[in-house]
Amino acid sequence: MKRIVLSLAIIAALSAPILQAKEQLKILSTIKPVHSLVSAIGGDLVSVEQIIPDNASPHHYSLKPSDLRKINKAELIFRIDPELESFLNKSFRSVSEEKLITLSQAEKLTLLEAKASHNHEGHDDEDHEEHEEKGDDHENEALDYHLWLNPDNAIAMANSIRDSLINIAPENTEQFTTNTQQLTASIQKTHQEITAQLKDVRGVPFLVMHDAWQYFTSHYQLKQLGTISAQERLKTSARALSEARAAIKDSNVKCLLAEPNLKQRTLITITESLPINITHIDPLGREIPESDQAYPQLLQYTADKILSCLKQK
Repeated sequence: MKRIVLSLAIIAALSAPILQAKEQLKILSTIKPVHSLVSAIGGDLVSVEQIIPDNASPHHYSLKPSDLRKINKAELIFRIDPELESFLNKSFRSVSEEKLITLSQAEKLTLLEAKASHNHEGHDDEDHEEHEEKGDDHENEALDYHLWLNPDNAIAMANSIRDSLINIAPENTEQFTTNTQQLTASIQKTHQEITAQLKDVRGVPFLVMHDAWQYFTSHYQLKQLGTISAQERLKTSARALSEARAAIKDSNVKCLLAEPNLKQRTLITITESLPINITHIDPLGREIPESDQAYPQLLQYTADKILSCLKQK
């Protein structure tokens, strides 16, 4: 009898990790910055999957049947805004309001108006051509939804994520709260370091090809003069290229920020022989390794890139 009891105890002990894994909350995120925040707050208590892979374009990535099953089975889905991840709106039609969390509705957010009509995910060459043919779905939007690049906004979204997780798993309130406090402390520490890091370049003017960083540059009081174009709508006509080149030349700035997937031949054409530094920054931070520090690292990565551009001679 003792042997039977002992055997059952051993089986139960070996099965515990498997049962624990099955009990993790099934959570979905849309883009990398959202995924980073949710993963840090959920910790080991959640299983978080990012709907759109880092190496995929939302304009070309077709949801697989397995993706649709994940959407249906997920206990919560976190996104920025239906205007940002518009490619998923059709797939979200059957998702209940309680299950789909829109972080642009979080309390205490700073929201900025869009300075130019643009899409938000970064684009490859084919994306540019596709938009030139089909037009821009965001032509009438009033707000810029790159709102995660303001650290205060990230903290506000983190609080919303915490509350949403607690709502469906109140037994884990203490852990979700602790994780959020630790993430917030890390964001605030990184913010303080970046503030000191960028202090001496606040007055140095620069331009951006695509207005993806105004939440960051506004928060840190940097001198962004303007946007050369709505990036994906910069057509390769001689007139458009000439106007873009003239804008850079007339500004007399030495730094130009661009997203990595901007057509390189276009960038070369409009900047050739001009004394300007070109720095590529991914506003999604897709190359940053997954960890509970991925979001603070996104802030630091952005600061380092901008500082490098502004300080070059």
